[in-house]
Amino acid sequence: MRLKVYPVVFIFLMFMGVHIAYGTGNDQVVIAKYNNKEKITLNDLNRIISYYDAEKQKILAQKPEYKLTILKRLVEGKVISGIARKKGFDKLPEIKEQLNMLVDDFLARMYLLDITKDIKVTDEDIKQYYNANKGKFKIPERVKASHILIKVSQDATEQAREQAKKRISDILRRLKKGEGFKKLAKEYSEDKGSKDKGGDLGYFTRGRLAKAFEDAAFSLKPGEISGIVKTKFGYHIIKVLDRKPATIQSLEKVRGSIKKELFNDFRKAKIREFMNKAMKNAGVVFYPDKLIPQKKLMPQK
Repeated sequence: MRLKVYPVVFIFLMFMGVHIAYGTGNDQVVIAKYNNKEKITLNDLNRIISYYDAEKQKILAQKPEYKLTILKRLVEGKVISGIARKKGFDKLPEIKEQLNMLVDDFLARMYLLDITKDIKVTDEDIKQYYNANKGKFKIPERVKASHILIKVSQDATEQAREQAKKRISDILRRLKKGEGFKKLAKEYSEDKGSKDKGGDLGYFTRGRLAKAFEDAAFSLKPGEISGIVKTKFGYHIIKVLDRKPATIQSLEKVRGSIKKELFNDFRKAKIREFMNKAMKNAGVVFYPDKLIPQKKLMPQK
């Protein structure tokens, strides 16, 4: 029998010897019963949830209704695994082997978490990293712009192109006479994503939009309107609403992300050092040539 291993938390909890301890106090609220006599209390469930990482616990705090899903899975696991044991499934060699694999993997993961739990990232570590990597925290120059688009397909006829150009030219004339950009964008623009917002595209940096569009937008000052700009999408008129110069994010703004990155780096380094030492002490030897035989060299002519 070949079984697929599902590395899911509740399966680990069932098979790792991390069993639900059934409460005996009257102050414990029973939230589920099964097999006529077994029960799970709210305290039991909260303890199980405490094994989850901080991110999952945060989600559960925001959406407590998810706890019902966890409870159902726990009970389902208990009921089905109980049936499997009665059928002797836990005695089958191939299943015992896979359970041992789960145990080994889980124990290894928990032990590595334990030996790295005391890793500290100091303010000096964060400051040094920030000063050495300021380029990573650069925010490029940004432009906030609106546009009016009259679409022209790539395979459009010359007549269709001329008609589209006439339409965009008429709109440009009306803008020059003082009509509102937002009003005309809502009325005539064929960009569905920005039409209802008066053509507003928000802020963008170079490299995100068509080059001709960006070149025109970044050449304008706030309040200025471009001429007709042609891209593969058709004909545009662009109005720049705001510009923000390139800046470096402050240390305080990126402190959290740096701390997280450094913690992960320190943790990986400590695990790598521990693994190398553990493998050496265990006298581990690999024989890759026996696992993957080398291809015989073709005789040369």
